[in-house]
Amino acid sequence: MRVPPLALLALTVLGPGCKYLRPDHETDPLVAQLRDADAAWVGRGRDGLAGATAALDALLAQAPTDSRVLWRVARLRWLQGYLNGDGFGARNDWETGREYALACLTADPDVAASLRQAAWRVDDASLLTTTPDQRPCLLWAAANSLALVDQRGNGALLDAESACTMTHRASALVGPAEPGLVEWERGSCAWWLTEDEVTATEEWAAAFRIGGNPLYLLAPGTHLPAVVLDTTTTPEFELERARASELLANPRP
Repeated sequence: MRVPPLALLALTVLGPGCKYLRPDHETDPLVAQLRDADAAWVGRGRDGLAGATAALDALLAQAPTDSRVLWRVARLRWLQGYLNGDGFGARNDWETGREYALACLTADPDVAASLRQAAWRVDDASLLTTTPDQRPCLLWAAANSLALVDQRGNGALLDAESACTMTHRASALVGPAEPGLVEWERGSCAWWLTEDEVTATEEWAAAFRIGGNPLYLLAPGTHLPAVVLDTTTTPEFELERARASELLANPRP
């Protein structure tokens, strides 16, 4: 039987050797593990951080340069910094978290080239090539930096400038983010860079309203003592609620 030319072409292109149809190319091997890590993150208030930490340690060992892994590790370090009872330990968590987030950002060769051309200075021009895929990298680099600024005060304002540049760029990109994180960062930027108390308070309040995370209330609770910590959060944030209450009652030096 003569095979029509079009059918022959289809068999040639879509035959058994076609990588797009073979099962081993249909599924990203990290997807399931990333999903499990995210589930452990969501359930941290109920189950603690051990599950999320173990899942990300395994992912980091398996794919140490994958940007999806790196920003999740940066997110974990941000939280661990607040849970750390030692001021120097917290600083180390946030500095490490920032390094992971920056590694996530520069995993994209175009972004790395832009930053290299800018002598590694983080400014608007050096971030122009960032895409929505890099939004979590930008946000968690900024979040860890802003936590350091809040701990160290005016001595870290250069860190605040770089962090807020990343927040500003992330705000211009469309993509998923931890609920309330962008607002929390914008509030911190308003407080540290422009001393705009009104905008800072509004953004911090919006962050808590959107995300329900009591850690977002630490900054206003510290800088504006009249703000009372709202403890009516969801069970997922029980770890954060307890630590935020403790830190507000006993501010860490």
